[in-house]
Amino acid sequence: MRNAGMAALLGALFFAWSGAASALDHPSGFYVEGALGYARVDDSVCDGLPGTLPIQFACKEDDASWELIVGWQPITWAGIEAGYVNLGETSATAGGTDLEASVDGGIIAVNFTVPGLQDIGLYGRVGAYFWEGELSGRVSNLPPGAVTLPIKDDGTSPVIGIGFRWPVTKNVGIGFRWDRYLDIGNDSTFSGGESDVNNFSGRLMWNF
Repeated sequence: MRNAGMAALLGALFFAWSGAASALDHPSGFYVEGALGYARVDDSVCDGLPGTLPIQFACKEDDASWELIVGWQPITWAGIEAGYVNLGETSATAGGTDLEASVDGGIIAVNFTVPGLQDIGLYGRVGAYFWEGELSGRVSNLPPGAVTLPIKDDGTSPVIGIGFRWPVTKNVGIGFRWDRYLDIGNDSTFSGGESDVNNFSGRLMWNF
């Protein structure tokens, strides 16, 4: 009886696993994906505030983020995707100084599903983020003309990530991903140099 029960349990697990694999094997390989998340800057605009400002100041280093992605996965272990990513806004306030830094832009990336774990869609990704940023607000206690705001800038930065997708139905999947956007900004914007941004997102995918 115990052996029969174990066999039944293993059989049920096998069919559940097979169903997940079938759901991920969508007909065309095309999908759209939306995401809402939480972005946090490792070294934000606060770190670049002029030394003349008071030691005590308020700083907001995180914000909500969102994405819209279109992808194509022609084979089970690799795919490519492109879309738009908004990483939100950071801010710093001290005395008469109020600064806000925002960044968004397009992204293109390739995904590589871990061999043997295609059924749960565990994958890593690497890509490029074509960002546009703006530093705006006002700065006090500086000579006239020393700072002209807003400052706008753009560039291309690498992005790496790891995530998973789980099929709810044959066409709908959910997931979670961590991405790290590297070296955003330069000497004139944001933290007075390059900053890394960690983004944690919940995801909803529709397969065609």
